[in-house]
Amino acid sequence: MDFWTFVLLVTFVGCSIPLSKLWLDHRERTFSAGDADEALVDELSGLKARVAVLEEIVTDSGYQLKRELDSLDGSADSSVKQRAS
Repeated sequence: MDFWTFVLLVTFVGCSIPLSKLWLDHRERTFSAGDADEALVDELSGLKARVAVLEEIVTDSGYQLKRELDSLDGSADSSVKQRAS
């Protein structure tokens, strides 16, 4: 092996080490981001289930009737207070 072949080989090895480190770091970040995505998907599905339950409660006719009765009770209380004054 002559001198210039050795210089070329050392240069190639010297440049490939930082490049391989960059590639490994990128690969590690990509895999860790995948775990975060799965956690976000799980959280989103949980939130969707909670919203579905809340929608059932709000659209329930008994709940709407209770709100209407409460609003009537509130207006009846205020009219009684106004008559008493």
